[in-house]
Amino acid sequence: MSFIENDISIPKRSCISCNNIISMGCSDPKNKLIPAIICKNNEDMCYSQHTPFGIVNRGCFNIYRNLTTYVCSCNLCNYISISEMPHIFSMKRDWIENVIELSRTKSFRNSIFKDMSCLRCEVNTTEAVMAEDVSAKTNCLEGHISALPIQECAENEICGVKAIRSDGYIWRGCLANPLYNYWWRFCDSDLCNHDSLVSIFEESL
Repeated sequence: MSFIENDISIPKRSCISCNNIISMGCSDPKNKLIPAIICKNNEDMCYSQHTPFGIVNRGCFNIYRNLTTYVCSCNLCNYISISEMPHIFSMKRDWIENVIELSRTKSFRNSIFKDMSCLRCEVNTTEAVMAEDVSAKTNCLEGHISALPIQECAENEICGVKAIRSDGYIWRGCLANPLYNYWWRFCDSDLCNHDSLVSIFEESL
């Protein structure tokens, strides 16, 4: 499956829209009477966003227009390029191991390994900039480690990246929330986002 941007020939999709905090049926909505919405944009896809702890949100999502976040737990690890956002795990096992690693880091930082440094910058390519600032903007968009400022994080923070690809917007720095990455599922047909609930507790490790 490929993501398609700005293709007006694609009709707007209808997607299941719910979360399992308000509606328990959202955990496994297939063949159930669950609310649906018509997406705002032709290129929007249906999505399911799973937390590691059994909470799921479903609806319409646009990987180019929506704000997406990625977090990581090593010094200067938030160098992922804007072209790689959103970061989507292809294997559930990889996502689970990432959640476990982030949890370990949080525990270590509460005990002995307290220091963490992250890249720090923010740019938006829709805003006018001086010619001499173009290089700095490119460095931030691409995550060039050697060319970016560094920020020392508080004990409750880890490194993060936020991006809106259509705006050329990216933010890098220390984050206190979220402290884990999501398991995403995208699909491109009406009401297709009915995948079953996912959590790390259901997987054999």
